[in-house]
Amino acid sequence: AATVGVTVFPYQCNLTYTIAADNKKISKSVLIYKPVVINPPLVDTFTCNGYFKLTATTLYAGAYDYRWTPAAPLVRPDTSITEGYITTTTTFVIIAKDVTSPCTGSDTITVERYPVPDMTVSNDTLIKARDKVQLHASGAMLYQWYPTTWLDNNVIADPMASPQAPIRYYVVGTNEYGCKDTMEVFIDIIEDLLVPNAFSPNGDGKNDIFRIENVGYQGVAEFRVFNRNGQEVFHTSDATKGWDGTFKNEPAEAGVYFYIIRLVMRDGSIKVYKGDLTLVR
Repeated sequence: AATVGVTVFPYQCNLTYTIAADNKKISKSVLIYKPVVINPPLVDTFTCNGYFKLTATTLYAGAYDYRWTPAAPLVRPDTSITEGYITTTTTFVIIAKDVTSPCTGSDTITVERYPVPDMTVSNDTLIKARDKVQLHASGAMLYQWYPTTWLDNNVIADPMASPQAPIRYYVVGTNEYGCKDTMEVFIDIIEDLLVPNAFSPNGDGKNDIFRIENVGYQGVAEFRVFNRNGQEVFHTSDATKGWDGTFKNEPAEAGVYFYIIRLVMRDGSIKVYKGDLTLVR
């Protein structure tokens, strides 16, 4: 009580007491050393990957010697600020000693070792242009996908992706302890054109239309079909359309035809495809 409000130590104060037997008063000089107090008190913490940091400060400034125990998990067990690695939950004790006196102070802190999510994620996938693919993640409570580009929902376990270019997605999973883990999945796109070399427009619902089977996200500048005499029998700039095997509203003759396709690539360049096809009746 005599040192309340005192910040400079050691502090000299007088203690006076009375001996009851003879009512004799005695005064003594008392030297009070600086109290060693860990302040603020250490607060228990946790780690997800085993790595952690410990920090201790004292109420009063000065020179102190520090000792953390157990020392084995720590990089520097003899400093007020240290870091380390644990494999299981561990309780640490710090003892601080004032170098100018015999006084010491101590505190304890428990570092909980929580597990990271045991996550799984979709395999890398190769899809056709304009196709969709459902991504899957499991093993966590909460999920965050990024980038969000071409995803229908980036905070669920199973978002639908409609990529317009090859892309690598990352998912961060968080478990009930707040621990996180990150996994990734790569979606590649087949962008080469798949042009059939024959078709049979006979109305059976199979291979009735001559079309580009795998138009990516390029622009179709020109899609033309010619007969052997060089007459144009079909043209479009719509990638979803194809030739139904007619010419001037009449069934075209069976035989060999020729096509030319000009695509505007994403970088603005033009790529030309030429070839022949057989119309089968």
